[in-house]
Amino acid sequence: MEILQGFNDDTGTVMALGVPIQSEVIRGEHERAAVLLGAVRALYRATGMCTSTLGPRHKQCEETVAGALGTSKYEKALARGGDFDSPARAIAFALGTTAESTASDVEATGPPAADPLSRREREVAALVAKGMTNRPPAGLLGLSPRTADTHVANILSKLGFGCRAQIAAWWAENQLSAEGGR
Repeated sequence: MEILQGFNDDTGTVMALGVPIQSEVIRGEHERAAVLLGAVRALYRATGMCTSTLGPRHKQCEETVAGALGTSKYEKALARGGDFDSPARAIAFALGTTAESTASDVEATGPPAADPLSRREREVAALVAKGMTNRPPAGLLGLSPRTADTHVANILSKLGFGCRAQIAAWWAENQLSAEGGR
């Protein structure tokens, strides 16, 4: 998912979401898969892409999930995913970095009660969310590359994440929540 470079590539996001959909189907997490299928449908409509480009695996996932959930539950889950208002929100759901990732109903989430990151870590996280590796943030913030590496490691640790894509998704989700609450 790191290939998304800060979520500026909606087409790439849509294509990349096929991987977690297949993963959820394999794991038997049919409701989560259906939510992601709904998000992909909405993103396809928003980008003007033709859904025929999704291919036979996507169609097979849809059929498997619909069969497992039944029509009513499947349509509800598709609608939940269709309500995602940004590629970042769909990615955050796929990565499991939002409260709605495990909730049965999508709920509006506000900004975190207490921001676990320092001011400098927030600055580094913002640059990671734009798809930058550690060297550019170091230069932009007047840090050594080693210090930037340390900040990224601290962010990953504080947020309990294992990869930079999760930082980007977390940052995007928290920025959207903070802007919505203003």
